[in-house]
Amino acid sequence: MLTIKDIKTAERNGITEGALRSRISNGWSKEDALTFPMRKKLDKYYDIAKKNGISKQLVRVRHYQYGWSLERAATEPKQVVDRYLKDYKKAVNNGLDLSYQSFLKRIEKGWTVEEAITTPKRQNPKNKKLNEYQKYRDIALANGISFQTYSARVRNYGWNYERAATEPINKKYQRKKKRAMEVEVKSPHSSWF
Repeated sequence: MLTIKDIKTAERNGITEGALRSRISNGWSKEDALTFPMRKKLDKYYDIAKKNGISKQLVRVRHYQYGWSLERAATEPKQVVDRYLKDYKKAVNNGLDLSYQSFLKRIEKGWTVEEAITTPKRQNPKNKKLNEYQKYRDIALANGISFQTYSARVRNYGWNYERAATEPINKKYQRKKKRAMEVEVKSPHSSWF
């Protein structure tokens, strides 16, 4: 509940009665609602922030979301987010189709910059087993062996990667599949659909 004394205190601090009531209804503490400057008074902090290379939006986020004091929000330097931007551009020039955020996640996971620049998507230089699986998967596809067959050979039947990728598919199963396709094509009812 607001008293006349509260309203006068707010006015002395440059806060209108309407702003005070709005702040209270939006869940502000009475002390913050009475003392926190109106936006017009924030201009001095925005000017300080601008001199420090900090945007108004960042000042607001730091203050309202992170609870920083206005002075700290306007003066503390930004983190060096673009520290890896040059390295990311090298990765793109190397043909790596990767977003900047994904590139940064690689660095956060402990990859070296060189690994992050040169390693293609869906590979991890620290996971040699996965890399070998994917390498032989590509060999299997080049040999006419489907991903499903390769995967089943490795996971279900316990074949090693090389055997799963290079051993031809059993011809008797290929013939059945081929005959089934021929019968389907010759079927007189296939033209009904």
